[in-house]
Amino acid sequence: MKKNILWSFNPFQNDPLVLKNTVALLRSLSKQLKMAVEPVYVVSPAEVNVVLEFSIPAKDRFQAVANLECEKVLKKIKFPGLMKPKILVENNLRLSASAKALAKYAAKSNAFAIVVGTHAKKGLGRFLLGSFAETLLFHAKTPVLLVNPLMKKPRPLKKALFSSDLSEASKKAFDRFSAFLKPLKAKVLLYHLVPKPFPWAYPATEFLLGARSQSEKEYLGYVEKENTRKAEAFRKVAKKHGISCEFRLETSEENVATTLVSSYKKLAIDAIGLAAQTGRLETTLLGSTSRELLRESPIPIWVLRSP
Repeated sequence: MKKNILWSFNPFQNDPLVLKNTVALLRSLSKQLKMAVEPVYVVSPAEVNVVLEFSIPAKDRFQAVANLECEKVLKKIKFPGLMKPKILVENNLRLSASAKALAKYAAKSNAFAIVVGTHAKKGLGRFLLGSFAETLLFHAKTPVLLVNPLMKKPRPLKKALFSSDLSEASKKAFDRFSAFLKPLKAKVLLYHLVPKPFPWAYPATEFLLGARSQSEKEYLGYVEKENTRKAEAFRKVAKKHGISCEFRLETSEENVATTLVSSYKKLAIDAIGLAAQTGRLETTLLGSTSRELLRESPIPIWVLRSP
């Protein structure tokens, strides 16, 4: 079965910049991969506009008003490979039910990826309103590509960075990411950031323990050697998929998100790959660094759920 790219589409979203950025990326990916793009809208009683149109939550009425709204928005958007919208009706009010329905459809249709435009909310509002994108990450086995309002004009994806802690769990996600990059014929930059030790760490340790400890230079030299050794296993994974892999280890006082946002041009990368850790709750337990990247990144973020 030929794979399609699924577009998590919402005709009622009111952020024109998110829509513009998402469409630009879909157009670029469709051309590069020679794949069709299928807009998929999960309509439910949670959609206020639908409820206002029809007070009775009948499936056929939901379908009718959703089709009408989708056609209204999509008639202004044209590019080769854009398919007619698929409407999924979900009668459950919970946000997780809609996300689960989309994830299930993506798996059933053997989708290449799900593209989601996100408003990247900050602060208390995000926790009160919830996040469809983040809930989707919990359920989706299909790779999810997140686009925020800060995204610059997308370029063909020729080089993607995969941010890793070099753990076994990360290697499994990297395996999936490499397989995902193969049809794109893209290179991968395996990236690992080592926090720079505090200036007072060496003298404080020596004073407290009364013995000579590693200097900063010795410590960083050991870390570089050890992590370069671990990276070899990742290189073998990329080679298995026919992907060119470069390893880059950096030391910084900043966190990964801040470092990548400020240096993505220097690194010449077109997208960033992350592995999402999931827990028992029906949300993805993204760390603060991952959330910062999702909010601030000027390039797309590919998120793969850890096995």
